[in-house]
Amino acid sequence: MPLKKYHINLTDVEKAYLAGFIDGEGCLTIKNGGPNCPNGRIQLNIYNTNEVILRYIRDKVGFGCVYVGTKEGKYNSKAKTCWRYEVAACQCFVLLSSLLPYLRVKREQAELLLQYGDSNKNEIRGKIHNLNKRGI
Repeated sequence: MPLKKYHINLTDVEKAYLAGFIDGEGCLTIKNGGPNCPNGRIQLNIYNTNEVILRYIRDKVGFGCVYVGTKEGKYNSKAKTCWRYEVAACQCFVLLSSLLPYLRVKREQAELLLQYGDSNKNEIRGKIHNLNKRGI
C-alpha cells in the first residue's frame, strides 16, 4: 500500500488530544503477520469502554477499525464492554509519524515502530516487548 494514500488532516489540537489518548489508553506493538507478513506488522490499539469516542477518533483520522471485545481473555462479567480502535501497517506508520511530536509516554515505542522497516527487526521487537511489560 502506498503511504500517499493515507493523509492525516487533523489540527494541532486534535493531534495533541489523540496523542493523549494513545499515551493513556494506547498500545503500540508488533503483531505476528502470518504467512503474508512473516516479519510481523506494526499496530496501534486504543482501548476504551466508550464506543462513541473511539468511532469519533476513527472518523477524524479517516482510517482504522473499531472492534468490540474484551482485552485478551480478561473476561469479567461485571466489567463494561471494552472497545478497541486498531490501526496497522502503513496506516499506523502514517498516523504515528503525524503524532510523534505530541506523544510523551509512548514516544519511545512510536520511534521504534517507525524504524521497524529500516532496522534490525528482532532487536526492535525485543525493545518493544520490554517497553510493553507491565510495571515498567
